[in-house]
Amino acid sequence: KLPFFHVENKVDFDPLRVAAAFPNIVSLPILIFPTLCEYAVVHDAFYEGDPDTSSEVEKYRSCVDQSNAMIFVYFFAWNFLYWILGY
Repeated sequence: KLPFFHVENKVDFDPLRVAAAFPNIVSLPILIFPTLCEYAVVHDAFYEGDPDTSSEVEKYRSCVDQSNAMIFVYFFAWNFLYWILGY
């Protein structure tokens, strides 16, 4: 045990878990989605153009762009609601 970080009640760690998870709502998906978009089943689901005339690179870029946009829209909306309504 660390003498300077002693917590008697385990419930006191709940805010610490939330504080540690908060930055990960953006950083982990930003790292994971470009890898997921390499798979045809994923980038075909995100692509809105004509799948017959577009290349795999175009589908991949569209998937990464759309997933990043969704992640940041979620993040900004969540922050807005959290700090306005939750605080």
